[in-house]
Amino acid sequence: MKKTMIAKKNKFKNSNFLSSFLLVTIFAVIMSLSLLGAANVYGVSNEWSGGKASGFNGGNGTATNPYLISTGEELAYFAAQVNGGVSYAGQYIELGQDILLNKMNANGTFVSGSPRAFTSIGSAAKPFQGIFEGNGFEIIGLYKVQAYAENQGLFGYAGTNSQIKNIKISGSMAGDGKAGVVAGYTNGLITGCEVNCPVTVAWTSYHGGITGYAGADSVISNCTVLSSVEGTDNVGGIVGYTQGKVTACESSSTLTGQNRVGGIAGYAAGAGSEISNCRFTGTVKDVNGSYTGGIAGQVEGSITGCTVDGAIKSKNSYVGGIAGYAAGVASKIIDCTVVATVSTSGGGSFAGGVAGQADGLISGCFADVHVSAPNDNIGGIAGYAAGAASVIIDCSVAGTIEAIAGQGYVGGVAGKTDGLITYCSSEWSVIGTGQHFVGGIVGHAS
Repeated sequence: MKKTMIAKKNKFKNSNFLSSFLLVTIFAVIMSLSLLGAANVYGVSNEWSGGKASGFNGGNGTATNPYLISTGEELAYFAAQVNGGVSYAGQYIELGQDILLNKMNANGTFVSGSPRAFTSIGSAAKPFQGIFEGNGFEIIGLYKVQAYAENQGLFGYAGTNSQIKNIKISGSMAGDGKAGVVAGYTNGLITGCEVNCPVTVAWTSYHGGITGYAGADSVISNCTVLSSVEGTDNVGGIVGYTQGKVTACESSSTLTGQNRVGGIAGYAAGAGSEISNCRFTGTVKDVNGSYTGGIAGQVEGSITGCTVDGAIKSKNSYVGGIAGYAAGVASKIIDCTVVATVSTSGGGSFAGGVAGQADGLISGCFADVHVSAPNDNIGGIAGYAAGAASVIIDCSVAGTIEAIAGQGYVGGVAGKTDGLITYCSSEWSVIGTGQHFVGGIVGHAS
């Protein structure tokens, strides 16, 4: 009996010990998870009702106490204030959590057959000029359907000195001229943004994954686009048309347009435009247009340190792994890498592994490409290095350079050159079909 009682007592002790151990362990796990998750304690707002709040969720607009937005209604209030003429110049606005505008399915479609359309923030007459900080939060289910209205995006018009930072956006949008998911137009800073929101409406111009049109004072940096963009002229994975700077951006998408279509920018206009350290992976194609490139459809400034891995397709002329046309003697393409197929069909010509036509400098570039076109001026680096000021230096080529029909000039480095080619190397096959002048370095040097 005594032995039995001792056994029961020990069992009771063990039970108390086990219970205490479990409680301590659970408490420790909860505390650990709380500490580990301290930086991610935010949630998602309720789905937007379609209405607007009577004010922000706190703050006074200073850097240390910014206006806070935590619901779709508060975001709509902010839009109404800007569209009513409040520019918020020099003032700070921040997101406090993810904002659910419309519920979305895993495949990127809307749950509702009638999603609520959001009004863009700002217009050309009443621009946004403040500092908007997304804090890495997401606008979920942005829906824009104003196919006949210009300056469309989450922000319609972000003016000089505006800043839009660290925001993610998903959804779908359609806009007329100057349409971009973050901003239709910007002449300020857009940085750290990520977009998975297709831009549609194929019959209008200036469409970009981040912004449709960027002015001379604009800077777009560290942005990523994961969705398709389509339009007519000036269509780009990041920006449709830019006179400013684009740096450290990435587009992994399909771009479809007519004239000036590029993986990063449709048209980088002016000698002061700069594209640097950007990457494109995907497909760029025009529909019976010209000026199609892996980075830019047409560039007049500089493209430096960029990479392309994909397919660049044209149904007409001026197609290049980096730029369809590097226009003007001030244009520069420096230290870029292309691993791609570059092709033009129909009666197309001016096809190059780096540029379809280059009037300025191409330096330090590498192209591992299959370039094919039916007519003249087909080259591993440039289809045509035009003008006495054109220079191709320190470049290398691998792959196949092929004329598939017609007549003209085919070369391992350039189909035709008027300028200088020096310090270039290649390991390629150069193929001419029909009436072509074919050369290991250049098809025709004038």
